[in-house]
Amino acid sequence: MGPLNSNLKGVVPLLGTPYLHLKKRSALVVADLHIGIEVAMYREGIHLPSSTKERVYEVISAGKRVEAEELVLLGDVKHTVGGFSPGEREEVLWAINTFLDNFGRVMILPGNHDGGLKEELQEFDVEFLPARGVNFSGIVLLHGHAMPGGGPRGDVYIVGHDHPRVMMRDDMGFTLTRRCWLRVPLGGDFAGSTLIIMPSAEVYGGEIVNRRPFSFLNVFFKKGLMDVENAEVYLLDGTYLGLLSSIAFYEGEN
Repeated sequence: MGPLNSNLKGVVPLLGTPYLHLKKRSALVVADLHIGIEVAMYREGIHLPSSTKERVYEVISAGKRVEAEELVLLGDVKHTVGGFSPGEREEVLWAINTFLDNFGRVMILPGNHDGGLKEELQEFDVEFLPARGVNFSGIVLLHGHAMPGGGPRGDVYIVGHDHPRVMMRDDMGFTLTRRCWLRVPLGGDFAGSTLIIMPSAEVYGGEIVNRRPFSFLNVFFKKGLMDVENAEVYLLDGTYLGLLSSIAFYEGEN
């Protein structure tokens, strides 16, 4: 198999990061920051310091690396589904303000965790894109929790939402998980198009994608439109791991 970005109309994953570069728009795409996730983890008994500044500066560094003029936040900018947890609002406002200082244009395509975000950012020079997606010359961006809206069909669909991780095992049976990309053929009304599932910007959570029976959060999977068996799996550094069907396992397998 070729690299993840082959035949994807200028969609370039930045090796070593979970971010995409849309070359024709000079835009950096970032999915699932989940600012404030540490508060939720604290409530579950897991005590971690805030990672917001680290994530924000990583995004800015990636943007400078490719000289991106635009930043697209592909949903779930914040973690709390409705409203804000203690301290979350302040972190979100700081993050957006910092992004505005470093990118010529900041766009947010709301995800299912972004309730109340648009109202909170009314005084900021941020553009909110339709939750059902936006088509940039055949490249359709959407968070993944809602079907794309009407209009021209895309050649490439890019979603977040799933927080994909792949589980790997060594000869001794030890396991580890790593964030990953998936490149998936689509069927049905979307036959001939390609779905790219982005890794999450947040580093704590994730769903293991190579465990059978396969399960994904995105709406394409729920509608039976993903050719899951022929999905290609890549690590953040671009390493091709194989077809999802070839690296899949059942829970409890040795």
